[in-house]
Amino acid sequence: MTNRSLFAGFRVASASLLLLCSLAVASEKPNVVFILVDDLGWMNPLLSWRGPGTSPSFSSYLSALGVSPAGSTCGVPVTSTDLYPTILGLAGLPAMPSQHSDGVDLAPLLKGKKMLGRKAIYWHYPHYHGSTWAPGGAIRAGDWKLIEFFEEEKHELYRLGNDLGEREDLSRRYPEKAKELLDMLHRWREDIGAKMPERNADFSGA
Repeated sequence: MTNRSLFAGFRVASASLLLLCSLAVASEKPNVVFILVDDLGWMNPLLSWRGPGTSPSFSSYLSALGVSPAGSTCGVPVTSTDLYPTILGLAGLPAMPSQHSDGVDLAPLLKGKKMLGRKAIYWHYPHYHGSTWAPGGAIRAGDWKLIEFFEEEKHELYRLGNDLGEREDLSRRYPEKAKELLDMLHRWREDIGAKMPERNADFSGA
């Protein structure tokens, strides 16, 4: 067994133990909301190699006693920015859209609904990363996911329902869909005032 496999097993076991202990406490306190989040990091090659937005952007367990149907699960993609407005809502506090413009309240999903009132989830990561990820961004709308690479000035299109491993770039087969998603991504960046990387004119390539 490799060190990476041992570490993966340790993380799963630790998360499971934390979950069981927390549920035991929460069962006696009906006003407790339990949230367990794991970004998976380098353990998930679909997330760190191809870029953000494969399946949900994190694995999570989110349960509110008296709100979530017992034993229920949900496969709707969500993102970490959804946690803030969700916590505010569950606490009975007003939304603060100036602080969570990208997030939505997940309460409808907690109550058993199967969809949210948004068209897409967006990611912006204009930096380098140890996973070999270069500056870029991504958008996921339903099964469709488009990744934009800033340095290469190119994009790739995938349909996750049929290709979760993102092996087949469909941008040439479906150019209209690629343009639609790319335009949505660009408009979103403009709307939020996202910072873009600038080329270093002094970089020699060495």
